[in-house]
Parts: sequence; C-alpha cells; structure tokens
Amino acid sequence: MGLDQALADDPVERNLSEQMASATDSTAAAAATAHLPPHDVKASDPDDAFPTSGLLSNENLAALNPKSAASLKNPCSLVRLALARAGALPKKQKKMRTRMGMYLHYLLSFYGASRRRSNKEQTIDGAPPSIAEQLVALFTEKGKKQSVTMSNRTKLLCRICIVSLKANGFAIPMEEVASLADMLKITLPKLKAYYREVGAKMGRGKEGTVSLKAPLTLPKVKRLSRPS
Repeated sequence: MGLDQALADDPVERNLSEQMASATDSTAAAAATAHLPPHDVKASDPDDAFPTSGLLSNENLAALNPKSAASLKNPCSLVRLALARAGALPKKQKKMRTRMGMYLHYLLSFYGASRRRSNKEQTIDGAPPSIAEQLVALFTEKGKKQSVTMSNRTKLLCRICIVSLKANGFAIPMEEVASLADMLKITLPKLKAYYREVGAKMGRGKEGTVSLKAPLTLPKVKRLSRPS
C-alpha cells in the first residue's frame, strides 16, 4: 500500500496530485519530496541520508540535554527502546542518539496535541522552548488560529518516521511499528506507507523490522508528459 493510496481521501493531498498532473517532470520531482526534510540520495551512510543538520539547528541540539532524558513525561515504548539502545553506545554516539530519542518524544507529543487541539494553539508539555518553537513554525499555519493542516500532518508523520529510524539505529522491530501506529491512531498499513515514503524497507511478518539503508531509495516519481 503506497502513500498515495493511503491518503486517497485527503482533499489536500488530492489537490497536490492534481497540481502535479500539470507540472513538468522536474517540478513534479520537487513536489514529490516537498514533504521530506533535506536529504541526500547519494549518501553512503543512512545517518547522512537525512542529516541531523537538516532536522535540528545547533540551538535545537543544545536544548536537547541528554541528562534530561530520564525526566521525559510518559515516553512511549519506541522512545524507551531508543534511549535504552543509546545507553549501550560510546559516549559521543550515546549523546546524539539520546537527543534523537528525546526529539522523537516531542514530535509525538506535538502530534498528539495537534489531534486534540486542532483549532487551538499547539503546546508540548516539557519541551524546550526552541524545540516547541521549531515544531510550531514547521507544522502549523498561522491565521486567526494556529492549526495543523493535512499537508503539514503528512510532513510531520514523515519526520516522525525519519527520527524514529535515526533514534533506533535504522532498524525498528515490527511490533514497535504496530504499537506506534496505535499511538498515532492510524492503521498499520498507512504508517508503513509513510515509512516507505522516506525510503524505509519493510521486513516480513511480525518478527520483521522496518529499516533504512544507504544509498537512499525513495519511491519513484511517475514521469509526466510535458505540456505541448
């Protein structure tokens, strides 16, 4: 099941598809990855395929203090797994992975808040100010009220997939992915579609894993005929 099928009933995504139908090949290619953060399809290391610098500024990284990880409020099982795995790594890697685990926690908190308060200002309990400000700036539309549009929700879910992979060493047990789908209140096939959209591969069965390898392979963009 691809992301297009998973979002077939989404009017925002349907409108994007209609716009792409009249675009040139290069424009279509750009539009097809507009929901992804900066990425490098030629990178030989999966960590560089979606570089940390494209997800977090230096200020954001500094705000994610690894020493505060133990104080996260009700982290989900996938965040707990990421932090546990980080604890077994050398010091430098441990710090970065812990930061990724914390960032994943705040992304999930923001997602939950956006579902509960779709027409109100978004808040994230316990998030450092710079992280909260980043998420509001990236994923809300400013008007009379702050809101997370369906298009921005797509971007948010793709970022959740990317950060969950980075935080877990690019391999996540399928049972954890199923648990994440429940938490996000979307079906497992739809969540798998988002993971595929960021280049992840699906293992088979409940004992499989969702993984990301380099070089990055994103879903192919259909070549469109140029206007005559």
